[in-house]
This record gives sequence, structure tokens and C-alpha cells, in this order.
Amino acid sequence: MSFLVGAPGKIILFGEHAVVYGKTAIAASLGLLTYACFLKTDENKIILHLTDLNYKSEWSIAEFKSLLPLIKPESRKTTNIDKALVEKLKPLIHHEKDPIQRAVLAFLYLTLLLSDFSQGFQVSVKSYLPVGSGLGSSASYSVCLATGLRLLFSEFNSQRKFNEDVAVKAEERELINHWAFVAEKIMHGNPSGIDNTLCTFGGAKSYLKGQTKSIPGFISFRFLLTNTKVPKDTRMQVDKVRQLWNSYPSVVNPLFESVQAISDTCIGLFEGHSKDPLEPAVLQKNFETLIEINHNILSAVGVSHPKIEEVRRIAMDHGLHSKLTGAGGGGCVLTLIPSDFEQQKLDHAVEALHAAGFECYDTSIGSPGVQALCISAKSAKAFFDRADNLGDNPDADLKEFVSKL
Repeated sequence: MSFLVGAPGKIILFGEHAVVYGKTAIAASLGLLTYACFLKTDENKIILHLTDLNYKSEWSIAEFKSLLPLIKPESRKTTNIDKALVEKLKPLIHHEKDPIQRAVLAFLYLTLLLSDFSQGFQVSVKSYLPVGSGLGSSASYSVCLATGLRLLFSEFNSQRKFNEDVAVKAEERELINHWAFVAEKIMHGNPSGIDNTLCTFGGAKSYLKGQTKSIPGFISFRFLLTNTKVPKDTRMQVDKVRQLWNSYPSVVNPLFESVQAISDTCIGLFEGHSKDPLEPAVLQKNFETLIEINHNILSAVGVSHPKIEEVRRIAMDHGLHSKLTGAGGGGCVLTLIPSDFEQQKLDHAVEALHAAGFECYDTSIGSPGVQALCISAKSAKAFFDRADNLGDNPDADLKEFVSKL
């Protein structure tokens, strides 16, 4: 039995930085996916191929079985990481650089805890999410790993037919989210859990002091996501805001209170829309206003960047509203595309952004969470071959292939 798993990324809509100071953030799943293909084999080895990182390695089943006696019973029940077990796995990584080390370590840890090692298997991963851009690429990867391993080695995979969508029920999503959070902890130490939750369940959630809540009535919007290609440094931006807050608390606190009001207004808009539907144009106009206000507050606390502002200017020249997303100082910009916006105008905006050296993705927010498809071994092997030999336009090439499975 073979499976193709797809998990979305995540995006922060409102509340960046203010969330650190006890204000509500709004985050949503992002319609750019990570795909992972899982194939059981007759060989006594386990193979992992991270196509985007140009990494491929294999391990014998015997290497894993030798570590099974070291697993503590509680490791299968809690999200606490067994640090001694992690140290035993590190020599198996066969690579010296991040982020490959962390990605492989997460795979090895989940494989050790979720596999029954009755036979070998092969995994190939391909992502459309830019790595290190604050779009949840590691969480999307973690959710794919947890889902695929659960499909291969649990009752979750029983009675599946080829080319059949796997119905991932709520209780199974809870287990997937549990193991994805474990993988996130392996890679990041002390993550909030919001990223893997969104990649697992999809939709949109509010986040406040470690607690997440679904947003009633949230609907998907079309967005243009633009990668400035400026590397982001989250810690540096957080420290910059902290220094400003320490120096001018009476100035910064009212700004963050305004961010709280933006998040509250966003939640209220969708709650109201679910009870008394608004015209799409009215809903989008309100959203545009919140986008502009939130970005200007982020700019006021010093986390914008000349390239971010250039993206905003180009988008505004074409009648579109944008804000930075994530920590700022680089990374990505989110631009709302109204439902009645002419495609020709959008094409011109994208052309202008490309001409300025930016990379654009036409996508959506609030998309479904992790999904899976049961496929034949032949289709799985074709996926592995395609991931190894992508053409001049790899993303479009692979998307076309996936759509035909």
C-alpha cells in the first residue's frame, strides 16, 4: 500500500509581535502544500529523500531495531522529547548542516516511535513552501511525516482502495497533530504548536497566551504571496521590538492595543458574517482596511523593510492592499485579491513584481488541513522518479503530475 500526503503551510494574518505581549493573533492555513509519498518495499531498509534540500539517505531496519529497547513507554504517550534517544539517533543523520540535520532527526525519531519495522519503506518529500520564510514549512513537513507513518503502520490504513481519498477523521487528526508537534519540538525546541495545528486541521484560528480557538464563519480568501527573498531573522526582529517597548512602553502599548482591536474586529466580522452574511465586496473592503492598519503599526515598530515596502508600492499601484506577514525584516508579503479583481490586472501586477526580482504565489488562506490519497506502487514510484527529475518548471511540473494521480 502506498500513500500520497499533502499538508498546507500557515500564514499569520494579524497580530505579529503583539502576540508576544499578550495580544491575540489570527493565523490561517495556506494553500501552498508540502507533499510526501510513502511506499512500503520488500527491502530491509528505510529511505528518505528530501528533494528540495537535495538530500537522500537510507538506513537498515536493523539500525532502528537496535534502538527499540531504549524507548521509554511514556515517549509513545506524551509530547515530551526523550533527549537520550535523540542523542542515539544523531549519528544516523549523515549530514552536518541545518536545516537538513533537524529535518532528518525528526524523521528518524517519528519513525522509531511509529513504525513496526515489519518491512522497509521509502519516503520522498517535495514542498512548494519557501523554507525559512515563516510559512510553516517545517510544520507542514512534520504533519506529512506523522500522517504518512500513521497510514503505513496503524489501523488508519485499513481497507483502502487505489486513487481513493483517505478520510482523515477528527480523532485521527488529533493523533497526527500530537506527533507533528513532537517533530516540531525535535526541530525547534519549544514551538507554540499553532503551526502544526493549522497544517493538520486547516481553516483559521485565533491564538492567545498558548490557547487556540477556531474562528466561526471564517471563509477562504484568495491572496498573492510575494517572497521578498530577503532572509528573515525572527529573533533579531523580536529583540528589536523588545528594545523599543523597553524604551517607550507608553508609546508601544497603545499600538499593540490597536492590534488587539484589529484581531477582535476580524473575528467579529466572520462571526457576524456567519449569522447575517455580508456582501463579498463589503467583507473584503473591511479586510483591506485591517490589512493596511496592521501593516502600518508593524512598520511603526520597525519591522518592515525597503523590499517589503517596494512590494506594497507595486501592489498598491495596481489597486491591491498588502501587509508583511510573520516577523518582518524580510520574508513574505501578503496581498489580498478581491473576488471581482480582473485577472488581466493581476497578471500585470505579478509581472511588475517579477520584474522587480520578487517571487509570487497565487494562493488562498483558510484551506483544508492535511489530506491523503491511497495510490498504487506504480504511481508512488512514478512520484519518486518525477521528484528526482523535474523539468525547467518543477513546481508546475509536479503539480500537473499530482493532479493526474
